Amino acid sequence: AATATRISVNNGGDIAFWTGDGAVTCAGIAGPLAGVITLHGPTACRGMATSGQGGRSLSPGIADSVTVLADCAANADVVATLIAGAVDCPGVAGIDRIPAHDIDPNSDLGSRLVTVAVPPLDPLQIDTALTAGRTLATQLMAYRCIAGAVLELQGKIVVVGLDDPAARLTTTRDPDGNSITRED
Repeated sequence: AATATRISVNNGGDIAFWTGDGAVTCAGIAGPLAGVITLHGPTACRGMATSGQGGRSLSPGIADSVTVLADCAANADVVATLIAGAVDCPGVAGIDRIPAHDIDPNSDLGSRLVTVAVPPLDPLQIDTALTAGRTLATQLMAYRCIAGAVLELQGKIVVVGLDDPAARLTTTRDPDGNSITRED
């Protein structure tokens, strides 16, 4: 009888997986990062999820995307949503938000405002917004809620954690020269 060494289930970008002893699981992160998270089993990390403004996601924040690696897919999804919501630059003109129920009448966010448009931001505004998300991600790593996160906003990328040999992120700098900051 054959024995499974790894199992993964992808539910629209929220991924649950198990990586057995000696096995390797790889998951790509789309976008300018062109990154791959490589997990060497056995690993306690068993979930990855992405959230942000745009796509299917509804978020009060302005992150293009936040990808989180956690102990399970459900926790990764919750934390990605929280960090994506924290990436913000309050008071910036041109950030458009509307009640979630105006986009999706069945949204559990109800009348909470969600981001529908973000104007081009200057580098200080981008850094301010990403710092807010980085701070939350760093706190959640300290509490061992997550193994790490990748935050993206208008070409700027911040990586928190994901430097453990068992769960490492490798990246390729994008051809446009967008900057990548590692917070180890």
